[in-house]
Amino acid sequence: MVHIYYGYGKGKTTAAMGLALRAVGQGLRVTIAQFLKDGKSGEIEPLKKLGAYIICDTQPMTFTWQMSEEEKVDINKRMQNVFEKAVQSTEQSDLIILDEILCVMQLGIVSSDEIVKFLQSTKKEVVLTGSVSEKDIIHLVDFADYVSEIKKCKHPYDKGMLARVGIEY
Repeated sequence: MVHIYYGYGKGKTTAAMGLALRAVGQGLRVTIAQFLKDGKSGEIEPLKKLGAYIICDTQPMTFTWQMSEEEKVDINKRMQNVFEKAVQSTEQSDLIILDEILCVMQLGIVSSDEIVKFLQSTKKEVVLTGSVSEKDIIHLVDFADYVSEIKKCKHPYDKGMLARVGIEY
């Protein structure tokens, strides 16, 4: 089945990682591919110790809107590589989490056609997350069995508070 966690509220990755924890706790083989993140989020090491296979690009990165054109070309290649590794891991996984893949799709790094092709080719449980609007993913909703919008009602970032270790990452 396909799960989509999207929207602009906090909790998309948290929900996906909670599902990963549940799955490894029940003996399922889990692959987590993180896009546009450097692998330093607090959930990565514990899930790795529990047996999850982690795919991420550990090179330093910044927000895409702060990147030069050269950096954008580089990040496109790096994120395409993460996607290819995730697709290749399908056979040895029961659950595949593509964290922030919807943002990568919105940026044009991995096309929606590539994602649809992947979803059509696998019979595994797949989770897609990202800070996008419903109109950005409407074509993927047909392939999904679970679709959850995470809506922000209030967030400390609105008052200028930056992400905090252990809470936001």
